[in-house]
Amino acid sequence: MKHAMLCCAATGALLFSAAGHAADSGGAACAYIVERGSETIHQTGFSVVQLGAAPGRIALPAAPRGSTAVGCIRDTAVPFPNDYKVLAEGWPLVIQAPATRRRAGVVAVLSIRDNQFHYSVTEGEVTVVEREQIAARIEGFYEAWDTLIAMN
Repeated sequence: MKHAMLCCAATGALLFSAAGHAADSGGAACAYIVERGSETIHQTGFSVVQLGAAPGRIALPAAPRGSTAVGCIRDTAVPFPNDYKVLAEGWPLVIQAPATRRRAGVVAVLSIRDNQFHYSVTEGEVTVVEREQIAARIEGFYEAWDTLIAMN
């Protein structure tokens, strides 16, 4: 059985502001993250949830030159069921769960290296319950990943 690497070291800063964006539960709160010198630019306007719901590979919009990742603002740091499809297109997925009255904000990165899923918290902390949900979700990604790759 393959196991995801879960890392929860807090480093770095929030990658983009939640102001003006609905959480990606179907809204357009995802963006390509483009690094230009010391500036981070976010090209918004798509939903990984909506695009990933279709069978097969995800049809992401064209990425701006210099893009380094796909980032989504969400209500939770737990990956969604089809997030692995973003990784299959060669992009790491940055998930930002903004702060609420109950918790501090969380920024996490989901990636795949050497056929292993990696989940790293770069800002804030996930709860014990979220950590269990993350591990279970990522374990489920392996079978879905193998099926997706076999389709092509």
